[in-house]
Amino acid sequence: MDWPSKPPAPPDINGYINGMLHFTTLEPGGGCFTLVPCSHKVVQSYLDDPAMLERMYRSEFHDFPGLETEIEINVNAGDLLFFHPLMVYNSSDNRSTRTRKVLFTIFRALDEEPAEDDPVDLDPDRFHRNYVAAVDDDVKWVLGPLPK
Repeated sequence: MDWPSKPPAPPDINGYINGMLHFTTLEPGGGCFTLVPCSHKVVQSYLDDPAMLERMYRSEFHDFPGLETEIEINVNAGDLLFFHPLMVYNSSDNRSTRTRKVLFTIFRALDEEPAEDDPVDLDPDRFHRNYVAAVDDDVKWVLGPLPK
């Protein structure tokens, strides 16, 4: 699961959507996008459970209660996939000789402004240290703060 550094609260869920623009055609064994059907509903049902929430933060979805079997989605270059922000997703192993090229975006409503005196620190385990050092505070705010 690749959320902003904190999952959206239930009232905010409709303000988010994830998107992947594919620049290469992906076939089985080529690093295809994978998802677990209806997983967003399962994930949403556990947002108030601290132990399960911690497990979701660590993307530990093996044997996660209530999840269906992961499926692989083959796409053509130019395909754009949108999916729910709470959807459990990944990519299959790329056993081909081609490099998988995608643009992954998280769209979220910006219905609030960051506080001038409220700096946001990005999770160093999620973002490369050079990236964290290079982005400005506005970008850090859009990407989301570290979990408290």
